[in-house]
Amino acid sequence: MFLQKKLLFAIIVCCMGPSISLAQTCCIVHDTTGTNLNVRDDYGNLTGDTFSNGECVMPGKRDYDRYGRLWVLVKRWGYSGHPRDWVFGRYLVCNIPCGSGACR
Repeated sequence: MFLQKKLLFAIIVCCMGPSISLAQTCCIVHDTTGTNLNVRDDYGNLTGDTFSNGECVMPGKRDYDRYGRLWVLVKRWGYSGHPRDWVFGRYLVCNIPCGSGACR
């Protein structure tokens, strides 16, 4: 229920468009399999780290693999370093203003 409220809030915020002006946007992890989202250092190479459902990440570069699947380079919300973790883009809900209350 809590995750559903976060996603509803994210959809409402996204629809408001240009009326919200924050410097960065974030993504919320929404893994529909019900498991944590695996982190990779490159396409297919697991690092052993995961992101929990509902966790906010800051997106960076986006790329597609040879099968046409979207991968997103991310870092944990609040982490000051460069993005270094690749995740399967299908399990991210993006364009959420960082610090909007939707991110924990």
